[in-house]
Amino acid sequence: MTLATGKGGKYNYYKCTQRINISKDACLRRNLSMEKLDGLVLNVLANEVFTPIRVQSIIKECQKGLRKSVKGEKEQIKKLRRNQEECSRAINNSHKVHWSRPDS
Repeated sequence: MTLATGKGGKYNYYKCTQRINISKDACLRRNLSMEKLDGLVLNVLANEVFTPIRVQSIIKECQKGLRKSVKGEKEQIKKLRRNQEECSRAINNSHKVHWSRPDS
């Protein structure tokens, strides 16, 4: 099935792809109203897939992943700060060595 329009885009519906690509007789299925089919699919999703228990489970897993991600980011920030401090010390030390030479 593929999305099609009728009456200059006023109507949206799903049409058999074989009917479009091969011939009108290649598919016996009728066109389906996009509004009706999408409504049916959304109802099934809402009532059977996204039940309160499943949604709670999804939220908990998302929160767990977020906490793990934040923890990893905090550790990465600590490493970067340590790296920055080491670089600053190295630069300061090289400046001290350079400027402490008698020929500088």
